[in-house]
Amino acid sequence: QVSTLLRTSLDLKPKVGKSKIPLDFNIKLNKDKTNKMNMQILIAYKDILFQQSEDGTRFNSVLTAHLSIYDSKDKKIQQISKDYPISMTEEELKKAGKNYTINVPFRLDPGKYHLEAILESKTDDIRSRKKIKFKI
Repeated sequence: QVSTLLRTSLDLKPKVGKSKIPLDFNIKLNKDKTNKMNMQILIAYKDILFQQSEDGTRFNSVLTAHLSIYDSKDKKIQQISKDYPISMTEEELKKAGKNYTINVPFRLDPGKYHLEAILESKTDDIRSRKKIKFKI
């Protein structure tokens, strides 16, 4: 059976088929007193392409985050790559809110840094990249 690809919208009226809609995301950084950082990558559910399960009861997708942190001299000091599988029923998706959130904790010494974040959808092979500068 050929799987149906669905990109959900906020009101859960899915679009059928593959589309090359950009995978937009936002990044928020939070720091505690010990310089432990928590990065939040926020992706609107409407921008995630889901594949419907064979029995039609679940919507599945896999997002991969590739994160590189550079110091003020452009030396790469941390690299994080991880898959984030998503599997939800239609009801769970309706109650989920606006954004899917990926939390990434890390620790850095005080200083100036920049981050390159690449978010990839394994379901439809779309990648998006963002760069941000931050200071601890």
